[in-house]
Amino acid sequence: MTQQRAAERADDDGRVASEDTRATFPFGVARRLAARLETERDRWFLWLPVLYGIGIAIYFALGEEPALLVVLMPVPIALVAWLVLRRGTLTVLATGAALALTLGCAAAKIRTSWVAAPVLERQLNLAEVRGWVELVEPRAGRGQRLTLRVAAIRGLTAEQLPAHVRVRTMVALPGLVPGDAIRLRATLAPPAIPSIPGDYDFARAAFFQRLGGVGFALSRPERDPTLGAAPGLLQLEASIARVGLAIGQRVRAALPGERGAIADALITGERGGISEATNAAYRNSGLFHILSISGLHMTVMAGAVFLALRFLLAAIPAIALRYPIKKWAAAAATLAAFGYLRLLRHGAILGHDLNYVPGGAARPPRDCVAQRGGERAGDFGGAAR
Repeated sequence: MTQQRAAERADDDGRVASEDTRATFPFGVARRLAARLETERDRWFLWLPVLYGIGIAIYFALGEEPALLVVLMPVPIALVAWLVLRRGTLTVLATGAALALTLGCAAAKIRTSWVAAPVLERQLNLAEVRGWVELVEPRAGRGQRLTLRVAAIRGLTAEQLPAHVRVRTMVALPGLVPGDAIRLRATLAPPAIPSIPGDYDFARAAFFQRLGGVGFALSRPERDPTLGAAPGLLQLEASIARVGLAIGQRVRAALPGERGAIADALITGERGGISEATNAAYRNSGLFHILSISGLHMTVMAGAVFLALRFLLAAIPAIALRYPIKKWAAAAATLAAFGYLRLLRHGAILGHDLNYVPGGAARPPRDCVAQRGGERAGDFGGAAR
């Protein structure tokens, strides 16, 4: 009798232990995890940009260029899970994470497809190039570097025509400003791919600038009245670029020589007028980053606008005592920062503000790289730099 009771007690203890085990793993672990995450509810939003960035990284890691529908496939799955499953903490987090990852990957894919444009498949010698000037960058010593919106290149069909080319000229054309129509003869080649693994990939940077060719001019640029006025959007962009060009010219006129070139770089981001010796001195001293427009410059500019406007409004009691002047100053500083960024976008840092755009750091489709056949273009007189 005693042995039977002991056996029954052992069976009861085993069932209780089994139930405790089921309550502990995995359901108990899930409950404790959900409770822990619930205490962090006010910080959930901070993980969205992290997950968004991970989605872009996933796009980088893919072995082949995916279709947009494949990239967006997690969206309906997450929505179905949201509708079917019980809306607990873990369900909300899982569906939100899936959507953030998908949006990041889709942004990179859409960005890549949006900027896709033809790239030269081979080197072109003595090519006659006609187009509108988008960017004029002076070069130390002599000449200019011109970015052109291509209208025609002799020997290329409309399907093969790059959207933009960058050409280094040895002789500057006086009075040349963005929006002018010109023609010239040049040697053009595809943007250079890395010479060694892990080297700077100029071809990728050029892809997102829709830059399909680089090279050097074999003749002096000439104005081409037969092309007519630039397209409407280009006229607007050219007017903004002319403002930046005029600012740089005024700075260099007030501070001639190397000082003016450095001041121009600090204000407009145009580093083309700085000699190689000065660049090497800044680089060797570890201060080369100062010559590039960065968050520091944007902060200084926006902070100056904020402080100046707030001080001005505070000096008017009728306004300072009745209205939120701090918010007004902050809004004006934000608009000024966007305007400054737009102005710099047409300067020497063209394409460096891609981080300001979601998915801007994505890589070009592999078929766009493969069409160059793995050939590496040369520097072509500094046009690539």
